Amino acid sequence: MKKSFIIAAAIVAAASLGSAVPGRSAVIVREVSSGKKVDAGLAALERLYRVQYLGPARVRGLSVRIGTPLRNEAGLNAYARAANTPGSHYYRHWLTPRQIGEAFGTPLSTYTAMARYFESRGLRVGTWPMRNSLAVTGPTAAMERALGTTYGRYKVTVALGGHVRSLELTAPETEPLVKSTMPGISLSHLLNFQTFTLDYLTTSPPEPISGGISDNFINGLTPQQIAKAFDYQGAYDAGYTGAGVTIGVIGTGPITLNDVPNFKRIFNVQGSSTLTEVPATINGDTAPPPATGPCTAGSSTAPVAGCNPEDLEAQLDTEQTTTLARDASVRFYLAYNSEGCELINNPLGAGCIGPNEAEQGLAIFDDEVNTAIADNASDVLSLSFGGCELLESSPEIGELTINPGGDATGSSPNEFSMLAAEGVATFVSTGDAGSAACEGGLTSNPNINYPSDVPNAVAVGGTNTPVGPNGRLTGPITGWGDTTESGGASTAGVSMDFQTPPYQTSNSVTPYVAACTMRCVPDVDMDGDPYTGVPLIYDTGVSGGAMNEPIGGTSVAAPEMAAMWAVVLSACKVTPSCGGGYSGHVSDPVAGYTAPAAPSYRLGNPNYLWYNLAHTAQATAYHNTFYDIVYGNDGEPIDALGVVGSELGGGPDEYEAGIVPGTVYAGPGIDEDTGLGAPFARALIKYIVGV
Repeated sequence: MKKSFIIAAAIVAAASLGSAVPGRSAVIVREVSSGKKVDAGLAALERLYRVQYLGPARVRGLSVRIGTPLRNEAGLNAYARAANTPGSHYYRHWLTPRQIGEAFGTPLSTYTAMARYFESRGLRVGTWPMRNSLAVTGPTAAMERALGTTYGRYKVTVALGGHVRSLELTAPETEPLVKSTMPGISLSHLLNFQTFTLDYLTTSPPEPISGGISDNFINGLTPQQIAKAFDYQGAYDAGYTGAGVTIGVIGTGPITLNDVPNFKRIFNVQGSSTLTEVPATINGDTAPPPATGPCTAGSSTAPVAGCNPEDLEAQLDTEQTTTLARDASVRFYLAYNSEGCELINNPLGAGCIGPNEAEQGLAIFDDEVNTAIADNASDVLSLSFGGCELLESSPEIGELTINPGGDATGSSPNEFSMLAAEGVATFVSTGDAGSAACEGGLTSNPNINYPSDVPNAVAVGGTNTPVGPNGRLTGPITGWGDTTESGGASTAGVSMDFQTPPYQTSNSVTPYVAACTMRCVPDVDMDGDPYTGVPLIYDTGVSGGAMNEPIGGTSVAAPEMAAMWAVVLSACKVTPSCGGGYSGHVSDPVAGYTAPAAPSYRLGNPNYLWYNLAHTAQATAYHNTFYDIVYGNDGEPIDALGVVGSELGGGPDEYEAGIVPGTVYAGPGIDEDTGLGAPFARALIKYIVGV
């Protein structure tokens, strides 16, 4: 059997210093081996790994994201729910970015004063019309003065799946004093630490294509096979192709605009879909183009001069969305910051002192999400990354703030509430490590990934989808897990941070409600197992350009689902009885800003429509609309030492001790492993739009 391995790219971890998880102190200062005190973020790391102080930081620049205190955070979340709930007075009353800022955001005087504080200290500040956060960047010395702390270098020894490695990171040596002078703020990007990975797998290393990419190959399921298997084709035949709808992709790394046209040409994909790169920068920087030759330095999240490699994920997302929503427009949001610095992919001790290193893509993905909210141009959003919820819910490290009521909020989840208030449907991959999402000794309990757990997003899991050359299934669709022995699994389970959303309660079947004591993921599934994966083209025109055969993971499933929803919206757009949403004000001038209006054909978070089908009264409609996945699980094999299969990257002969504890299984109807199942595009249009 061909071996599998995970290709993972890291982003800089967030370090939100908000309210504590119940039973855990918000600020715990510990001594590391050198005897030097460290900030609360490193204290949390020190509980999990070995941390050693190395000396003062050697970085030339730093970036910090300031989560500013909203005027009415609870009101924002309540409005997002109401606007997405059929039957509500506010249903489909979408807001503009400026309206969100005026109604719920930080008061203008406070927001302006915070921005001026950092600007007066020699830092550059990015602002948003939603008034939810500030993006602050600049020289290290200036950042230290502004935050009221100093930065140090630390060595962190990490054990992942039986493998031990060391990395160097920078972090504050003491808790930033700015927290006490600006009550209510949260800080992220304070330290570099790997918490997020791209959610894709491949069954073999990238295969170089000498002399250019040939037309004489088919590796993985073609767009036509996927379109027939999940009945996009039926929607196309009815005239619904995504025309007039825009899909946004949150960028993970750079793209060349040649990859998508070449992919469409080789696979003879019809349609007029377009791809546009949208800069998501806070200081006027322009990301350099991808490398034009072999790239031996830097990474897709930390490019260096002349070396800005594509990361495969960005190419996967854009190729799937443009070929399955064949007449849609795709906007690729890419953040870049020349003053930033990302250490994860640099050798220990190298520091981040070069003149041309930068932050890009997932290193500063919040800038990309905020840009998508602010331009309000994307009707659908696709995100193909995530990280262990346990780390993200740590008040010292992660993106989330845990409120006294036991629900997670904070600057990053608020971004998803804002997208929901605009009517944007957001699809997030659940991850590829199954019930071992936090493998590496973080926890012995099952755990899922953030941000797929956010209630205002649709969590998309992966399946094994056996499809023949004619697009017909050659066997049952199953949940992707240890049964296929591909070295990965679709992550599923119950959140420990987000309460059960209303769409997963009264309208769901009883056993599922009993299991979902908190938010359950996934909601839906699409093809994900690399053994039934899709082809990929990248580095078009570059010496050594390559493709994979095939590529899989829930990073395949999320853009496929985003494309399907774009096809549904294109049907709504041309159907008078469907396109009746309230779109806000066409113009809303405030301080010279004109707010874009939300299109009236947006339908918001699809979960509020889909879960109604799970009720027994809708049983016939459910089975006509979704493929009910009844076989499979989210387990990964483990060996006698407890090493997880995806970390070993091996075949079944290496596993001796069953599968990861806490594995969940598929069954009839809605279940924890596969949610509602896999939808069919044409049937969704009939159920939701009525045509």
